[in-house]
Amino acid sequence: MAKVNVYGELNCAEVDGKLARTDQIYDYAKGKYQSEINDSVSAATQSEIQEAIQQLETTLDDLQEAEASAVSDAQAAIGESKEDALEEIAQAIENLEVHYDIETDKGAVKDVQLKDGQGNKLMPRTKFKNIEGAGQTGMICEDDADFSISDLKGHKIVEIKDGHIKTKNFDSRSISNNFKPFQHRIPFKVTVDVTNFLADDFDAVDVNTYVQPTYYDDNCVIYLPDNYTQGGNPVKAIIYCKHGASTITEASDDLFDASSNMGKIFPYLVSLGYAVIAADGLPDGWAESLGLCERVVGNYVAVQSTIKAWEYAIDNYNIDRNCAFIFGYSQGGHYAQNVIDNTNIPIVAAAELSPVCSMQFHQWDLAASVSVGGVTFSKGARLNIARIFGYPAVATNAELEALQYDPSKEVGYDPWTRNVENPYDGFVKSGNLWQLPGGTSVADITMKKRTKCPLKIWCADNDPSIGVDVMKVFIKAIKNSGQVADIRVYTRGGHVIPSVQSKIGDIIVNDTTYGYYTISIDIADWFKINGGY
Repeated sequence: MAKVNVYGELNCAEVDGKLARTDQIYDYAKGKYQSEINDSVSAATQSEIQEAIQQLETTLDDLQEAEASAVSDAQAAIGESKEDALEEIAQAIENLEVHYDIETDKGAVKDVQLKDGQGNKLMPRTKFKNIEGAGQTGMICEDDADFSISDLKGHKIVEIKDGHIKTKNFDSRSISNNFKPFQHRIPFKVTVDVTNFLADDFDAVDVNTYVQPTYYDDNCVIYLPDNYTQGGNPVKAIIYCKHGASTITEASDDLFDASSNMGKIFPYLVSLGYAVIAADGLPDGWAESLGLCERVVGNYVAVQSTIKAWEYAIDNYNIDRNCAFIFGYSQGGHYAQNVIDNTNIPIVAAAELSPVCSMQFHQWDLAASVSVGGVTFSKGARLNIARIFGYPAVATNAELEALQYDPSKEVGYDPWTRNVENPYDGFVKSGNLWQLPGGTSVADITMKKRTKCPLKIWCADNDPSIGVDVMKVFIKAIKNSGQVADIRVYTRGGHVIPSVQSKIGDIIVNDTTYGYYTISIDIADWFKINGGY
């Protein structure tokens, strides 16, 4: 018996183990049986067979025009005898009303099953992975895999990309996510150049000198709100700049951890309709090569990662490319200010919680110990600043403690010294914190600091990690430049304000219940008066 596997809309078939175009199937069938049929059946029977073949051709044409989303295999058989030929051609015509049953898992095509018009399985389940061309079967499709299937002419029949199915006449982006996103949390990676481009000196170099870039992948994530749709009005996004004690990996982060400070803020913001975009800012390979801890310290690679994460988000999702908000917590405040001032991302308002505002007066003496390479260092932020920005090498805690701050090392990446007039440096040290000297008021500050968008800071007067006076002076300096800035100082809260606030209520995001707090609403209101939801 001749075996004919019809690959549906792929416009090809496997005949006796060999691939052929579907229009060759008809020639095969007629060539194999026509002479035998002509010799033994009446003209009436001949006419019936011809009519059946024409119907088969018409049905196959209709199948090709249907442009279904994916197809594994279709099977029909033509018997060897002239008596079987007519019956099996007629049966093939009856069964060629093909339906495609697609099951999905996390947005990626997991399995494709071909059935006939009666719902019967035509072939065992066949899975695909990275299919190029036609007729390849028995391969596994991994979660989130991208692949395409093409006909023998190289025309793309179906494409699976980012969990969406696209054919000539169908694109699942146009109908998916009508009520909820296909994924709530979407991890992705960007490639960044970690070469230190800050000049150490002004010595001449050979005209042929070229510094080879060093590239690493950085982990990023985007969270989509429940009302996200790929079509229609684009959603507004908040760029999150992480704090020093957090990491963003492919599998996890703390933005939706209900027990964390960020888990008390971001679920509420996302429930209002915002998407959230975040980059880790410390590529794993780079951190390992320099011996860094997880503290981001507003470095130049983090800024580059954020630019690329923003570009990826607006290129692949329905994100408002003309309007962005930014939020930074602790060292993320420093990071956020660098993104605001050193990129062209259209940030219209910034919110910062207990932010680091100065390399010298906040970061350098930040009392947060870390263990790196088997050595415990008393100041993790100082360790990273030293190793990222080219200070003398340190291998022991004593060497780190003995380092002197050098403002020339981070020019352009220190919000305190960038774009200022009448710089203020009259703070006095109390333990690890810098404070205004007795008799000096914030109102006396004449420093002018320019930035690109309105900024509001939330902090506490008992912050044990960074001095509240430095934050107050930072905001006063922005106001001295005639720009919009505000600060809310709580009488308690320390460095982790949301953790001491009482829950106001609950919201549901992606079928999960989260609490929201006073500061959640405050931040949302600040964004709202600056064009947000």
